[in-house]
Amino acid sequence: MVFRRGILAVYFSWVSYVIFVLSKDSEMVTYTSLLNLYFLPIEVAQIISQIYKFGLWEFFGITFTGFPLLIIWLIEAFIIVYGPIKIIKDYAIPPFSILHKKWYSKYILSKDFESIFSENKIIEGLNNNPVAYVNTLEHGRANNHTRISVFLLKEETVQYLRFENVKKDRDGKNATITEIVSLFPIKSNEAKELIKKFYAKKIFILDY
Repeated sequence: MVFRRGILAVYFSWVSYVIFVLSKDSEMVTYTSLLNLYFLPIEVAQIISQIYKFGLWEFFGITFTGFPLLIIWLIEAFIIVYGPIKIIKDYAIPPFSILHKKWYSKYILSKDFESIFSENKIIEGLNNNPVAYVNTLEHGRANNHTRISVFLLKEETVQYLRFENVKKDRDGKNATITEIVSLFPIKSNEAKELIKKFYAKKIFILDY
């Protein structure tokens, strides 16, 4: 879905560019006819093929045509398509309540927990008693630890836990975050107890 939208964005960016170029010649076409190009992909392809053959702009006195121009177009398309995909991939979407039409709020527990690499081990501990299991976890290192988040929506009876491994570089500026457990369901009283006990900080939705 995201890839198709990226391709569509490339198409519309090219049509917009063609409209910009052709609009400079007001005697050649009307503004209304130019807007129709968005719905005429064959005509757009023909115009682009002419640009590919003869070029349209130059750099340092060199007019780019043919294969060099194609490389530039491919780089441009890659940026347009890959950018949104990477943003969505890196963005951890919070749970959403269909019943109440609300996003869950995210709280990060104010403790750097010991690094845990086994998903099965975490789930086993959470299945027994989520609060008790989290309480057994020791402190981790500042540059290598597990981060635990609670997703809470007061109107719902089911809340969620997320476990992530955080590894920082020597300067502590860049961090690699690996999700271990995505959304483990817990009870509301358990979520509130963890938030209170570990002085969890509520996170702004764009920082999820």
